[in-house]
Amino acid sequence: MVEEALFAILTTDAPLSALVSNRIYPNKLPQNVTYPAIAYRQVAELTQTMFEPPGTNGQVAVRFRFFSVSEEREQFGYTEAKRIDEALRVALVGKYGTFSGVEIQGIFLESVAADDYEDTTETYQVIRDFTVYAVR
Repeated sequence: MVEEALFAILTTDAPLSALVSNRIYPNKLPQNVTYPAIAYRQVAELTQTMFEPPGTNGQVAVRFRFFSVSEEREQFGYTEAKRIDEALRVALVGKYGTFSGVEIQGIFLESVAADDYEDTTETYQVIRDFTVYAVR
């Protein structure tokens, strides 16, 4: 699965791990999470089957949305969320190879970072989309 390959890429990236440790979560952050952390979810998928026989596995483009999250701590929370977002961008953009048995053909940035503040959790979030091209 593309999700497993993406998780392997993220959890083995040393600069990213230095910022969030192992707090990288698919779909959503767990309750009572320790910050800073990253959450990500699939938002779209396009399968390339135009030139392939029915039933064969082919190229897939999967778009993921990432949330780099840091709690409010004076003025440092926002800056920390931005640093995590930048480390995430560096870890993913242009990445290719085989990860967790999935051939990743390339990862591309799809959006500029959008900044947000969540009142209920008192957290800063930097939100960004990436598309992962892979072979199933």
